[in-house]
Amino acid sequence: MSILDLEFDGENFLVPSTTLWQYLDKQHLDTKNKLSVDDWLDFVHEKEDAFAEVCTLIGEEMFAEFMIDKEVKE
Repeated sequence: MSILDLEFDGENFLVPSTTLWQYLDKQHLDTKNKLSVDDWLDFVHEKEDAFAEVCTLIGEEMFAEFMIDKEVKE
């Protein structure tokens, strides 16, 4: 499954419960509301690829650790 396979209801992507998915909205990071929406969008566009790459690396590392733990238990 890829981002292109996700359903869209006209407002939101419908993410299957069988996936790891993480998103951070302005309210999650800019808790003191210091950035304008335009500045936030600049931040998102500048960092979105790097964020996705780091999330992928973390997911791969966690999966590898899970598999090691699972093999020990079996």
